[in-house]
Amino acid sequence: MLAFLAGGFWWYDGLQAARELQLAGVYQRRPYAEFLVNSPGAFALVIGPAVAIGLARRASAGVVLTGVALLALLAADLSGYARGETERVWLPFAPWLLLATCALSPSLRARQGWLALQVATALALQVAAKGPW
Repeated sequence: MLAFLAGGFWWYDGLQAARELQLAGVYQRRPYAEFLVNSPGAFALVIGPAVAIGLARRASAGVVLTGVALLALLAADLSGYARGETERVWLPFAPWLLLATCALSPSLRARQGWLALQVATALALQVAAKGPW
């Protein structure tokens, strides 16, 4: 966070800018309950199955950082402040959650399997997801 602050970016200002964009756009037509479920679901797809299993195994390495990242995401979701802004607000937390993969098997074959599963998931999402851009 200090590096971002040194570069002139403050997280709260970023959230405030996202909020202003929402209020100027389709925010009123975005139901809170829908994004309460959709944002975590989209983010779970983005971080992939290896991170999900790592979080379930609760890696001792990075458990504090992953826990804090999850709490921040929970707060963003419950507040409704970042409704549908997964790509702007949530993605910077993905690297912190990648630490959870430390709980996966240390064997090379197992690591290659998890990497293959992550790549297959990413490719499937790329092919299946259709967006206006």
